[in-house]
Amino acid sequence: MSATPIVRLGTIKEVTRFQEHLRPWGVEIHCDAEILRGGDSPLLSSLTFADGTIGNRIAINPMEGWDGMPDGRPGEHTVRRWRRFGQSGAKLIWGGEAVAVTH
Repeated sequence: MSATPIVRLGTIKEVTRFQEHLRPWGVEIHCDAEILRGGDSPLLSSLTFADGTIGNRIAINPMEGWDGMPDGRPGEHTVRRWRRFGQSGAKLIWGGEAVAVTH
């Protein structure tokens, strides 16, 4: 076993601490020195591209939930998950989700 403890990245709340965490591996990620929250966060600014504009920079990535119906239709959990995605505030829901049916 490694003597180095595993650090959950979500527990690192300061940029300098994050950079210190990466230093032993020789990894350097350039980023702002301050984490902006709420209305000041750049994640909440819109993103314009050739074909349109996305209302913010928060996206839901494709996934696979293993909870479709035997005939391939979305199940209760799938519908609930996608409803929550819509309520989350993310302005881009990328793709769909795979459904595997095994009898």
